[in-house]
Amino acid sequence: MATDRYLSKTPKAMVILASEQLWPNLHGLVYWHQHCGGVDDLCIYSTDDPVRSITPAYQIHHFCDELFPNIDVHMAAKPGGIEPDAVFQQVLQWQQQLPDRYWIINATGGLKLMFAGLIDLVGSPQTEVVYRELSGDWYKLDRNEGRIVATKIDVAVSATDSIPVSSLVDVLWKPPHGARWLWAEPTPLPIVDITRAGVACEWNWKQAFESVGIITDKQPGFLFEDYIAGVLLAMGISNAITGVTLLTDTGQALQEIDVIANHGGRLWIIDCKLRSEDDEKAKNVESITSQIRQAAQTQRQFGAGSARLILLRPNRRFSPEERALAREYRLEVIDADDAWELLPRLAKWFGLKELPAEIRAAQDLIISSRRAGAVRVFSRTSAKMRYLAQFEESPALVNLDGMLAAAARERGQDWWAAQFGGKLWLRCGNPRRLKETQLAQLIRDVFSRFGSVSDLRISNSGSSCVFSIKVSSDISELVQYLQSRIGKELLGDVGIT
Repeated sequence: MATDRYLSKTPKAMVILASEQLWPNLHGLVYWHQHCGGVDDLCIYSTDDPVRSITPAYQIHHFCDELFPNIDVHMAAKPGGIEPDAVFQQVLQWQQQLPDRYWIINATGGLKLMFAGLIDLVGSPQTEVVYRELSGDWYKLDRNEGRIVATKIDVAVSATDSIPVSSLVDVLWKPPHGARWLWAEPTPLPIVDITRAGVACEWNWKQAFESVGIITDKQPGFLFEDYIAGVLLAMGISNAITGVTLLTDTGQALQEIDVIANHGGRLWIIDCKLRSEDDEKAKNVESITSQIRQAAQTQRQFGAGSARLILLRPNRRFSPEERALAREYRLEVIDADDAWELLPRLAKWFGLKELPAEIRAAQDLIISSRRAGAVRVFSRTSAKMRYLAQFEESPALVNLDGMLAAAARERGQDWWAAQFGGKLWLRCGNPRRLKETQLAQLIRDVFSRFGSVSDLRISNSGSSCVFSIKVSSDISELVQYLQSRIGKELLGDVGIT
């Protein structure tokens, strides 16, 4: 809450130290300007480092010109040094040039040496030195009997929520010469109806959207992106953009980001893709480790300490090692296993205490589909998985014997093979109705060169048997032999001279 000194008619000036961590400076500027009586002058101190100081200084200058044109921005004629005295002298010069101001010195940016140059200003008349910790908490520095003391002050984290997210994107990731950011505003969607249709059509996204009257030629991945943005709107998170693309004047896309929202004092980035492990294996898309590293770079670009990024991949599972890599980069992950709780996870991520009724109803549909035996959510079940689903006795039990027997019938053969438990198991016919000893000998004659044969069992009718092979070394030779028997009886014409 603004105090009397902020609400007085005395003009106010703010000093900031330009650095790559832009968010503390933007947060402080927006808060003191919009909630504490306004800032009349902004003084930006920069060093001669073109990347870490000069560029951020001009980014803030541009941000201020665009959003707060009534603020006069001041920069020194030439960049300053990092030494404490250089910083101190520049602030004194500004105070002499702009007399009769109340001064707010934001000491958060810059290097530690630069911070030291502001210590002597603590306790000065009409001057207040403030500092933002990594946690987002703000402190006012004072003097008490010669010692520096810090008092926590209430600076609303939501102060920046009113700033259009597109403006923040433009300042936090300044486009290179000849490039510009393009984006779309999210559209409210009937989330419950689309979710119901998605469940019914096994997440054929085009069909799900058409069911609610939205006829589109968009690819499924873009429709999923629209759905996520619609979920955010239904959750009350309206300051968001989608399809964010950094485009050159020749039409080349330098960067693509799916959804960005400005909420709760930070940027939230959602990288949502329907990519699968098969896509990666086929090299249709980059590997997941590459995707993780690219996402980490995007998060850093938008302010590693103030931006959060979530990798949303409902069509693949992350291995423990892939999850560990994402955690190392401070990224959130929602994969195929997590996606059943995507909607409540998003709500929690954005700090919502409870699900809105519309989102709760959509979540109920998702959970019901899982109980009814759905294998995936938000992505189409692969052809292989749909084939396997035919043999589910229930979501908890697969009739593996029936599945493999069906595969054998389709190929016109009397056998199937499966690998599990460290062995290769075969079930096959006994067309010559051999006795157990004869059958065992025949199987050993044929398969002992591949490994140790055991576990032979003959059916009561004597028409089929099951046995296992513990492969001694390379299984490829056995696989090659079995491939030569596809479409044939496994033992019908072997061992015959």
